[in-house]
Amino acid sequence: STQSTGDHHMFFSGLRQFFLLLLSSSVLSKNQLREDITVIGHRGAPYFVPEHTLASYALSIREGVSSVEPDLVLTKDSKLVCVHDIELSGISDVADIPGFRDREKTVTLNNGHNLTGWFVNDFTLDEIKTLRVKQRISSRDRFYNGYFSIPTFEEVLQLVRNLTDELHVPISIYPELKHSIYFENSSLYFDDVLLNALEEYGFNITGETAKTQLVGIQSFESTQLKRLRLRSDLFLAQLISTPNSIQEDTLVIYEEMITAKGLEDISQYADAIAPWKGLLYDFVSEIKELYKLHDSLKGKELVDKAHEKNLLVQAWTLQNPYEDPILVKYFSGQKAEEYRFLYNLGVDGVFTEFAGEALCSKRQYYTPNDDVTLKLFIVGIV
Repeated sequence: STQSTGDHHMFFSGLRQFFLLLLSSSVLSKNQLREDITVIGHRGAPYFVPEHTLASYALSIREGVSSVEPDLVLTKDSKLVCVHDIELSGISDVADIPGFRDREKTVTLNNGHNLTGWFVNDFTLDEIKTLRVKQRISSRDRFYNGYFSIPTFEEVLQLVRNLTDELHVPISIYPELKHSIYFENSSLYFDDVLLNALEEYGFNITGETAKTQLVGIQSFESTQLKRLRLRSDLFLAQLISTPNSIQEDTLVIYEEMITAKGLEDISQYADAIAPWKGLLYDFVSEIKELYKLHDSLKGKELVDKAHEKNLLVQAWTLQNPYEDPILVKYFSGQKAEEYRFLYNLGVDGVFTEFAGEALCSKRQYYTPNDDVTLKLFIVGIV
C-alpha cells in the first residue's frame, strides 16, 4: 500500500540518518576537511524534524554543518521569530485554535499576489509561543508534529553558542530576512531589532572583524541589504531566485541580477550571491526556457564572473529526490552526483537539508580514496 511504502521509505531514511550521525565523528576527525565549501543547514534538518525548530537546528549542527540558517520574520510587537513565511497555518496549528480563528484574512503583497491565512505580524510573541509547529511538507516525517514551539532569534543564537561550546567547533549563524517590504508596509523593520540582537550576543556590527565573524545576513530584497550595508560591515548575501521571478521590493526580474552589470551592482553592497541552483544547471532544458535576456550568465560562467567581482557563490537548495524532479531526471536521484557537479563548478557553499550527506560528499570529493567515506557510498547512505 501507499502508506506501507511511505513507512518503509521513512524507516530507511531514518536509518541512514542514524548511521550518518553515528559515523560523523569518525569521518570528520580522520582528516581535517578543507573549508573551501561551506555546508549550510537549510532550515536545520527539516526532513527529519519540523523546519525552523531548535531541534531541527541542533540536529543539523550535530551532523556537522558549518552554518545554520534561520529564516526571520517579525511579530506584531517587533520580535524576531524563526518562520519560513509570513503565513502561519502551513507550519503550525494556528487554524485549530478557536481564539485565533477570526484572524484569518487575505492580504495583497507588494508584487500584487493575494495570500489568505494567519499572518505573523498579527500576533504578539506571547501568542506565537502558544502555537505548535508541524511539518510544512506532508511527505516528511510527521512524528514530531506538535512537539515544538516557534523559536525566537535569540533562542537560536543561544543554541549556537551552547553547541559551539559543547562540540568545540566553530558554528556560524546565517539568518535570512524574509519579506522585508511586507513588514515595512506595516511599519515593522528588521534593521534595529536584528543589529541589536547581534550586538547583545557579542557580534561586532562595524569594523575590520565584522565580516570575518561567525555571522552573515541573507535577503532576496536588495533594498534591505543596501540599508544594512550603510549601517554595518557584516557579511551580506544577495539571494537570487528563478530568472523569471519578480523581486518583491523592486519588482524587477531576478534575471537582471545574473548579468555582468547585475553582479557589478551586487558587489557594491554584498559579499556573496546565493543563487537558486537551477541557475547553475545550464544543461537543463526546462530551466533554459525561463531566460529572457540575451546577456544573462549561466552555469560555470555565472560562478566565474561572480568570483571576478569578489563575490562568493552559495547555491540553494539540495533536497531529497522525492521533492526535486530535476535531481531525479538529470542526476538519477543521486544526491552525491549533484554535490559533485556543484563542487566541480567551484561553488563556495551549498544550502542543504541533508547535512551529513553533504559533508560525506564533500569529503569524498576531496579525498576519493578515503575508506570510511567510500563505505558510506557503497551502502547507499550517500
